[in-house]
Amino acid sequence: MRKIFVFTSSRADYGHLFEIVNGLIESKQVIVKLLVGGTHLSEDFGSTIDQIMSDGFKVNYQINFTRSGDSSLDISIANANALRIAAKIFSLDRPDLLVLLGDRIEILALAQAAFIAGIPIAHIHGGEITEGAIDDSVRHAVTKLSNLHFAATDEYRKRILQLGEAERTVFNFGAPGIDSLKKTKTLTLNEIERELKFKLGKIYFLVTFHPATLEIDMEHNLLVNFLQVFEEEENAKMLITYPNNDEQSSEFIKTIRNAQQKNPDRICIFKSLGREYYINAMRNARAIVGNSSSGIIEAPSIGIPTINIGSRQRGRIRANSILDCDGSKESIRKAIRMVFNENFRNLCQTCGNPYGDGASAPRIVEVLSNYPLTNLIRKRFHDCRVVD
Repeated sequence: MRKIFVFTSSRADYGHLFEIVNGLIESKQVIVKLLVGGTHLSEDFGSTIDQIMSDGFKVNYQINFTRSGDSSLDISIANANALRIAAKIFSLDRPDLLVLLGDRIEILALAQAAFIAGIPIAHIHGGEITEGAIDDSVRHAVTKLSNLHFAATDEYRKRILQLGEAERTVFNFGAPGIDSLKKTKTLTLNEIERELKFKLGKIYFLVTFHPATLEIDMEHNLLVNFLQVFEEEENAKMLITYPNNDEQSSEFIKTIRNAQQKNPDRICIFKSLGREYYINAMRNARAIVGNSSSGIIEAPSIGIPTINIGSRQRGRIRANSILDCDGSKESIRKAIRMVFNENFRNLCQTCGNPYGDGASAPRIVEVLSNYPLTNLIRKRFHDCRVVD
């Protein structure tokens, strides 16, 4: 049987990988082993490895590259440790295929280890652009180290082909995170409030701000601007989730914690809500706010608005339910007014989602289980026809 390793390093990629891992296990055609690392193993970020195990998945290997801080040096050292640990695992237990998703910096470390060991890599969510983060370059680097590619839109598929990948190895099945969104049990607002032990009420924003790794100081200022504008919305509350463990994430955490101390009845903060409660919190929110990809990729599938602030997601294809603002207080106020506009809310319900129909995971599982791996590691660069 084909042995497939799947690596997850954070709550973000786990939500997208959930239905794929589940599908691989249920297919009984392959041996699946789960490699877990990053913030999953960090108590500071919610120890989300517990969520993985409570979902019934066996964690076969823990890749513990915990770092002491969030400086660029700390991140580089942690990535070197991730590469070292992964290389040792691959030397002792060699998979036929490694599955990676997204653009986190630690994904590149796993890709390097597999590439050097001659292990084929399947990469999900390649070809995208996020101009405000180093993730943009990481994503393209992982594409060039990978052998099978699962893009989320046709435009992203074309971009992977522009990078010289063979057409027969590049698929567009949509975003697998939407599969999880559609299959997760619906909870009432009361059920969510009981679990969170916080009264959200009918009007609340689901907020996630990550450091934009190319514009960290600027992005922090945008977070401050939003929190100040939120003070004006006396009838609204906020449910905030922690940022990714990126450079200067501790500063972002300090800022939201300070805001909570000033408004303990209006602001609720969680390190991680877990897959089920995050999806249901999204379903009941007035809007998704911040610079998380979930507001771009998943929120349109449940018909709610997204206030996308700053440059972190610049370049990604988006639905008409996305309100982009530059992060000035006036642009944030204008976006907030729009999410209370009945005509715009009706548009969000019907605008559709360019990232697919929520049926991508079975198609990805089929390819992962059956695509011929012989000579897949031997890649040629396929030139595109250049049009002036």
